[in-house]
Amino acid sequence: MSAPAGVERLTLRPVADDERESLFLVLNEPRLQRISMVSGIHRIQRIEWNEGQRTFAVALGTDVMGVVDLRQDDDDPEIWELTVVLNVDGEKYGARAGLAGLFYAFTVLGADAVWFWTPKDKEAVQKFATRLGFVKLTELQMPGGAMTCTYELDRHAWETQTAPALVHYLASPIDMTDGRTRWRGEGSAFYEL
Repeated sequence: MSAPAGVERLTLRPVADDERESLFLVLNEPRLQRISMVSGIHRIQRIEWNEGQRTFAVALGTDVMGVVDLRQDDDDPEIWELTVVLNVDGEKYGARAGLAGLFYAFTVLGADAVWFWTPKDKEAVQKFATRLGFVKLTELQMPGGAMTCTYELDRHAWETQTAPALVHYLASPIDMTDGRTRWRGEGSAFYEL
């Protein structure tokens, strides 16, 4: 199956060296900044490809618009943190890119669980979490007063509860590569090309 007419395919792949600088600019935009440690100080988003972290460039057609990042937990190597940072309007891209990250974490990295956090007022992200079977773990107040929620999805839920969500989010295909293997997410599954 191919993408519907007029729809560019979303792709995820390792970040190329010549994309790093422009992606760091996206990751450091104030409206896209991630975890605030204390007021005015934010966790630095690294772009890495190693044993404990995989950073994918997310592109629509030829335009790179952000990253999907998987970072291994320091205390439990079977648990991975998912981060999606896109410089684009519209929730459909973030959900699809996040779904590809989940596929990679569970299928390739062998994760037992994947978690992420989001500002509490991000209703589209909370809808995505609910649709996929994530469990809400905590609510935390960040420096500056913003409330955040932490969600986790375990392997069992990924394998047994996500089929309806896959059909919804994979209506438009997603291509993904880690530089060695290529996959396509389409219809109700991801499959190797």
